[in-house]
Amino acid sequence: MKPLAYDIELIELVKALRERNGFKHVNLADAIGVDRSTYSRMECGELGFTPGQFKIMANALKTNQYQLYFLVDSKGDKQFYNTTLSTILIKTIKMLEGKANEIEFSEEELFFVINLIKKKYEEMWLNSPDLREGNVKF
Repeated sequence: MKPLAYDIELIELVKALRERNGFKHVNLADAIGVDRSTYSRMECGELGFTPGQFKIMANALKTNQYQLYFLVDSKGDKQFYNTTLSTILIKTIKMLEGKANEIEFSEEELFFVINLIKKKYEEMWLNSPDLREGNVKF
């Protein structure tokens, strides 16, 4: 079965992450239980990955399949990977999946979130006369 355009984008992202992490074809081929030539055909778009194989590859690449879906769905910059926001998303997803009981954020991650909230509040403040005048009811 030939992959769809969406699948091709996922495959390209997996390939970029594999290369960035210094993995060879054989590393991911072994992880998903196929030989190197089959994996090469998958990565070239001649064959498709199963959802299970995709999840295993994401884990092998030290990420999460949901983060990879997010990158493709949002047409986000591939450089998003390994940023503060992506790290926060992975930690949150792991907690929601039950893989982590609690989340510990670094100072950098907390500073990042606080600045986003502060920026959003400032935008609301500037765009809402009711908020500035104290006429907002909750």
